[in-house]
Amino acid sequence: MLHFGIEFREYCCANNFKTVLIFAHPHHTWRVKKTIEKFGLVGVVADTTGTPCDLKSIQIWTRIKFIFILRKFFTRLYYLFSEKI
Repeated sequence: MLHFGIEFREYCCANNFKTVLIFAHPHHTWRVKKTIEKFGLVGVVADTTGTPCDLKSIQIWTRIKFIFILRKFFTRLYYLFSEKI
């Protein structure tokens, strides 16, 4: 993910983009927005509130809402304390 983030930032800078539209699962937008802001960009979050969990996903935390939220909670703590966002 870090490699993609660096390429994304470089692309935005090279094309003079200051604002980006974020399309992400509602439980994922917080971290995406914080990462975008860390790159010095403004993130505008699209309304994706109707996005369901993916029942066919190979990752269990994206199939079950409770597990997804629980995982996101600990992921946010990790990112905050490790200063990744």
